[in-house]
Amino acid sequence: MPAAHWAVEWLGPHPGDCAALVRDVQAAEFGREVRLPDGRPRGRRGLDAALAAGAAEQATPTDRPRDGDLALMRARGRRRSLGHHAGVYCDVRGEPYVLHWLAASGAATLLRVRRLGRAGLELTETLRWR
Repeated sequence: MPAAHWAVEWLGPHPGDCAALVRDVQAAEFGREVRLPDGRPRGRRGLDAALAAGAAEQATPTDRPRDGDLALMRARGRRRSLGHHAGVYCDVRGEPYVLHWLAASGAATLLRVRRLGRAGLELTETLRWR
């Protein structure tokens, strides 16, 4: 991982949840004010709907993601889920990564998209902020 990529500065402990990380990164790195709901107390299904609605109001699906786009993920194999986990798409030397928050550790991590399955996740959609 090259130290020059902006996402490296976000690795480690971060207060809140995945939506808070996305909001903070968007404000600090891209000057965007985004509104995404946090996961409390909705649970997975409620968060699915809330994240999907919040994303649809502010972003458009893209099949050519770039740095800063919204990455929606779900637990691998949960076909009924739209995406209850949010992250920030990162292009690191041509390799797609997702910067996201881990509830188990309360920390942000950077994971290659092709390795999401090993972490029990799958990318459901990438969206470009309007």
